[in-house]
Amino acid sequence: MMIVTASWRKEELLFNENVCPKGCEPELFENSLQLRERRLDLEELLAEEKSIAKSLKKESDMLIKKDKLGRTSRQAVETDVELINQEKQLKMDELDVVVPLRLDQVIQKQLITDEEHQSITEVFIYFYHPL
Repeated sequence: MMIVTASWRKEELLFNENVCPKGCEPELFENSLQLRERRLDLEELLAEEKSIAKSLKKESDMLIKKDKLGRTSRQAVETDVELINQEKQLKMDELDVVVPLRLDQVIQKQLITDEEHQSITEVFIYFYHPL
């Protein structure tokens, strides 16, 4: 805590920033006033830049969060698409395809020698002639 005395208060009131004190060169005084003004301008610019930097940091953090969310969503969608494609491929693999053949185009080669398992489905097909 600062104790203000009457003499200090009187000196403060007598000092004027725009008046060159006794014993000081006017050029030096003008330079100090210019430097003081420049320092105040720079401090003001610095405060503005800090404010801009702070808002840019907030925006950057928000965009990083959105990016993470987007990447997670994209990965989930890609996984879903992959599963759908696998299911679709399995269903395609299960499709029966009918190929009409004449008997003279087929030679039966027995796969199993047990007679009860023999059927037309258990044959190799060799073509005599092109279809």
